[in-house]
Amino acid sequence: MVHNHPKACPEKEPLIYLLSYPPSRVMFMEGENEQDEGADMEEDMAKLLTSVKDMGLYNLSMIATQAWHHLGLAPIPGSGESRVDLDQARLAIDLYEANLNILKDVLESDTEKQLRRVLMDLQLNYVNKTKKE
Repeated sequence: MVHNHPKACPEKEPLIYLLSYPPSRVMFMEGENEQDEGADMEEDMAKLLTSVKDMGLYNLSMIATQAWHHLGLAPIPGSGESRVDLDQARLAIDLYEANLNILKDVLESDTEKQLRRVLMDLQLNYVNKTKKE
C-alpha cells in the first residue's frame, strides 16, 4: 500500500524544462524562435541558480521519486512497469534523510513537516516491503 505517494505536477518546472535539452542544443540554437527560447532558458537558469535551497528541494524530490520507483510503488515513466530493488530504495531513503537534515535549518516549519512525512512514508513502505521479501 502506498502512503501519500506524491502525484506528478502537470505544470512544467523550470529545471525540468532546462534538463529536457542536451547542453549542445542549448549552446548552439539557431533561428529567431530558438534564440528566444534560448533566452528564456537562460532566464530560467539564472532563477534556479539563485537559490541553493531550491536546488536542494529539487534534489529531495528526485531522490524521493527514485525511492518510490525502487520500492516498486510507482511505475517507471515510459514503461509503466514496476520493479523492486530494496538496496537501491534504502540508499535513496538514506540520501533523502541526509539531505533533509542538511536543509532543515533553512526550511519553513510547514515545509519541513511535509518533507519529514514523505520520509516516514518511504521508511514505512520500505519496512513493509522487507517483511514481504
